[in-house]
This record gives sequence, structure tokens and C-alpha cells, in this order.
Amino acid sequence: MVVVCLLGEMMIEKILYASDLSAYTPYVLQHVVELSDRYDAKIYIVHAVEPLSFMAGAVVNTYLPVETRQELESGGLDRIVSGIKQQIVESITEDIVDGDDGLSNISDVCVVRGKPVDVILQEAVRLNVDMIVMGSHGHDSVSPHMLGSVTSKILQLAKVPVYMIPLMRNTLSKAS
Repeated sequence: MVVVCLLGEMMIEKILYASDLSAYTPYVLQHVVELSDRYDAKIYIVHAVEPLSFMAGAVVNTYLPVETRQELESGGLDRIVSGIKQQIVESITEDIVDGDDGLSNISDVCVVRGKPVDVILQEAVRLNVDMIVMGSHGHDSVSPHMLGSVTSKILQLAKVPVYMIPLMRNTLSKAS
């Protein structure tokens, strides 16, 4: 039996949660789980691993031995991505207050290499989600009152509604 719920005129069956592994992750995740429970929607968690910047690539090429660079290129990045996925899964298991009830709505955890905006938008299309949920800014935001660059671009470019969780500095004490 398929249950379809409406938010206004919109059906919500699939939610993409754009994770950034910041200190706010448990707080945002709680919102995602509550939305999922309310609408009996599946959750798809996506985390983007940014490519090395030009400067970081130059440092790697200059200071790492050739064997280490070759190992990194031949599978080391895949191991890093796998490790990040494991970290996300472990933090989800620890952070979901409702235990197995919250976990049962999580369909998949994807860690994808690429620029966060591109990854989030591509995964939203690939997964055919009904909504994107994300925090208002990432861990490197200068001001808690400004939108982060990723959130700002997603709000502008997304083809589905974006549920943005406002993050304030005092949110951290509530999330813990």
C-alpha cells in the first residue's frame, strides 16, 4: 500500500537531505526525520566531497611522495569517500532520537565527489525527490545571519521546494 501525503498541493514521498557534517547536523537531521514521519516519506542523505582546489593539488603534488600520490589516485579517494559514508551512518545512528523508527525511513546515504551545489541538484533529479532539506549555512559561514553560498545557490536553482533550516549560533546548545 502506498500512502501519499500532501503539503498544500504538493505530495511528499521522497526527501533529499543535503548533509555537510557540520556541528548542526543532528539538529537538521531531527527536522528531516520529523518531516519524514509526518508525511511517511523516504529520506535520501547526500553528502558532497569537494574536489581538491588548485592550491591543495599543488601542495599534494609538491610534498607527497610519488607512491603516495599514485595510491591516492588509484583508490585512496574511494576509501576516503567510503570512510565519510561510514561516519555519516554512525552519526545518524547516534543522533536519531526515535531509534529504529527514524532509521527505517532512510533509504540511502550517498557520498559523491563534486561541487556541493552540482551534487545536490544532480542527486535531486536522479532520485526524483519532492523536496530538498538543508541548513541555512555550513560550518564555515562567517555570520550566522547570512545564507551560505551553497544554500543560496540551491534556493535559486532547485526545481523542487527547498526546506531550509535556519541555523543560529545558539542552536548548537539545543542540538547537543
